[in-house]
Order: sequence, then structure tokens, then C-alpha cells
Amino acid sequence: MNKLFKNTNPHTPEVPFVFEHDGMVIDNPLWNSEMTSHVNPEYYGFKIWDTGGGCTAHGQYFLLDGKKVIMLLTDGNLCHIQDDSEMATVGLYDEEMDELPGGIYWEVTR
Repeated sequence: MNKLFKNTNPHTPEVPFVFEHDGMVIDNPLWNSEMTSHVNPEYYGFKIWDTGGGCTAHGQYFLLDGKKVIMLLTDGNLCHIQDDSEMATVGLYDEEMDELPGGIYWEVTR
């Protein structure tokens, strides 16, 4: 299972957590690791999850400080990311899909 790390990059202070993929630090799961083209989050192992109420999201389990958390990515319509989605909201949740304390959210764009 991939781990989330606190983001220490001063150029992306709006992104609180990052993960590694193929040895590269990823702060935006809508771009490839070289930041040369857009990708579907499934490129990084995200799957489409039913989040209830007819909504979906791209989701993946990560470890954060030794605890299992879920990272969910949704577009502005509270759906999973489509190829034409320009932005996504990223949120971290516990295993029951409840918000983590402090409500950890941020936005990423293509």
C-alpha cells in the first residue's frame, strides 16, 4: 500500500500531502509524473468507487502516519474524474469514508 507524505515543496503549498509512484513524488494525480501530459487517476492505481447517493469518486487506500486512509478524487459534479474534467477536489477520509479531523481537502487542476 502506498504511503502519503506531508508535502514539503514550497512551490505547491496548497497541496498538503503527496505520494510516490515509480520513484516519483506525485502532488497532482491528474498529471503524469513528468508533468508533461494529463492522465486518468487510474494511471496511479485509483479505482472508481460508489460513494453513496448516486455519486462516484476515484479512490485509493494509503497509509498516513501508520493508519489506513482513503484518498478520494471528484470533479465539480461530485463524480469520478472524466477525461474532460478540468479540476478535481481531493479529500482524505478514514476507512468508513468519514472525514478525517480537520476536513483535509484541496484542489488540483489539469
